[in-house]
Amino acid sequence: MGRAERTAFMVAMLALAGGAGCRLVEHDPAVPTFTVAPRLFEVEIKGFGELEAARTTPIEVPQRLPGPQRVVFLLDDGSPVEADDLIARLDDEYLATRIEQTRETLRVLDRQLEAKREELAKERRSAEASLAVLEQQLRDAESWAPRDPELFSRNEILEAELDRELLATRIELARARLERYTRRAEAEMEILRGKRRTQQVRLAQFEQALASRDVRAPHAGVFFRATNWRGEKMSVGSTVWSGTRLGELPDLDEMQARLHVLESEAAGLAPGLEVHVILDAHPDVRIAGTVSTVQPIANPIERDSPVKYFELTIDLERTDRALMKPHSQVLASIFVVRREGVVTVPNQALFHDADGTWVWVRSGRRFERRPVELGERSLSRTVVRSGLAPGDVVALAPPAGQAETG
Repeated sequence: MGRAERTAFMVAMLALAGGAGCRLVEHDPAVPTFTVAPRLFEVEIKGFGELEAARTTPIEVPQRLPGPQRVVFLLDDGSPVEADDLIARLDDEYLATRIEQTRETLRVLDRQLEAKREELAKERRSAEASLAVLEQQLRDAESWAPRDPELFSRNEILEAELDRELLATRIELARARLERYTRRAEAEMEILRGKRRTQQVRLAQFEQALASRDVRAPHAGVFFRATNWRGEKMSVGSTVWSGTRLGELPDLDEMQARLHVLESEAAGLAPGLEVHVILDAHPDVRIAGTVSTVQPIANPIERDSPVKYFELTIDLERTDRALMKPHSQVLASIFVVRREGVVTVPNQALFHDADGTWVWVRSGRRFERRPVELGERSLSRTVVRSGLAPGDVVALAPPAGQAETG
């Protein structure tokens, strides 16, 4: 077969191939290529945050302390403490004032009780004396009453009887008044005694609170000051209330990471995903972990910022106490997809049109257009489920004379 005949044969074969739906083009050495091979495929999300203790003991203003308190002493961040070491001291001015006010109230109540006791005793003596007079008058009337009709007229006898009945009635009324007075007197005294008991309880609470103004470590550890909603650390001079958190004593034997991920990059975040955490201060240290929780709603982490982040908690596989401290800054890679031994191609090797997606695969000295079925996609690579096999060489750019859409 001569040269002209071979050329005519090749043209015929190319036409036949085109009619069969398989497009071939001459291999262009200038076209960059990629050799398909099974490899690790990852879809990765970046996050940042800090380390924190998985378990921590809050250090708070004691619940028994009433009213506002002022911090006059507070340990510095990162201070090591032993059990019962002094962590914070609160000003006693408020409590001292309340104690003196309560003691003065007790003195006033004592004077009122004594005055009421004397007043009631005087009234009782007067009532008892009046009753005694009436009772004596009745006895006298009983003794000297005219009863003999031969000596006294009927009117005198009846009048004497009426006088005795009147005295008996007056005695009953006097005894009833004395009984009512006794109950009223006891009620008035009990009111004052109740007020005094209330003040005594308050005084005991204030004195107990005064003894609690020293906040001590419940166990050994490292103290870290609390941060308020403005991001400011608790400090000497701060005004605090019962239950206000002053700081915390973390358990440094087990650390976890608290991360933030941009809302726009958080697709696929879920508990159970694999994470690699890198310490800012020790970039060569990589610690594996697992997503424990994902905050359901994204929120800003800076005041007045429109940028929102999802917050994640990461359980770490190990804790190195020498390197890992609370509030240490970290970077993290969260793997939404992580699969070994899958066929992938760079994204620039994929071409699309209305009929589907294909790649250009080298076949001898030519490139063959081959349709493919795709799987997961990352920013740089895409999984190919079917259409390619290990060892295939694909073009990373359209061969000469071919547009990206084929």
